[in-house]
Amino acid sequence: MITKKQLESIPSIRRRIERLKGKLQERPVLSGLRYSESGSRSSGLAYSQLEDLVLWREKISSQIITEYKRLSSLQTEIYAFIKSLDSERQKEIVEMHCIDGLTFEEIGIRTSWSPTTVKRHYYQAVCKLSYQNGRNGR
Repeated sequence: MITKKQLESIPSIRRRIERLKGKLQERPVLSGLRYSESGSRSSGLAYSQLEDLVLWREKISSQIITEYKRLSSLQTEIYAFIKSLDSERQKEIVEMHCIDGLTFEEIGIRTSWSPTTVKRHYYQAVCKLSYQNGRNGR
């Protein structure tokens, strides 16, 4: 069963992925590599610098993959929780807030509900989550 903290963590995972992607854009792979007239490679960067750059990119890429796996797993759990809700309104609100990352005010604008109504329905759903976790020994 999912926790409230996990329920609300998708936006931060997405931000982390975007930051990691940004890091990859900051340091191009072979920016210092040039070809000589004879077709052989010459480099403005030392071999060890190129090797470090490749290893660094592999590390960042691996972190991105790990975050995408976390995101996918979490989304699966959140959708299972959403499916367990009885109220269609709560389902819609939880999906927009937790999956789409919208604020209560943004949800209110999209649905023509007041932010207070949106918050009330969201926290009613979260109470159900707390009840389910308590019942399951969490």
